[in-house]
Amino acid sequence: YLSGTLPSQLGRLSLMNHAVVLLDNSLTGSLPSQLGQLTAMTADMRFYSNFFCGEIPSQVSILSSQISSFDISSSSYLGTPCCEVLPSTFTCAP
Repeated sequence: YLSGTLPSQLGRLSLMNHAVVLLDNSLTGSLPSQLGQLTAMTADMRFYSNFFCGEIPSQVSILSSQISSFDISSSSYLGTPCCEVLPSTFTCAP
């Protein structure tokens, strides 16, 4: 299992176009706004079953038109089920 925060340096991989799958870990903190710099990303971003908090950065919403899915379901996010706090442009996988 991975623990700790999701590093903001992930955003420096701006040409990455492979799926980011970090599920069933103990990641905490907020999603870094630098995820919005993954401008070549077209694959899935899956962060479900973690312990994120804070607000979903608006920069991440930019990715909604280009990635195939964004999933933080089954995560503790703001104490509210994730489907209720996702931007309307994202869908919540069951």
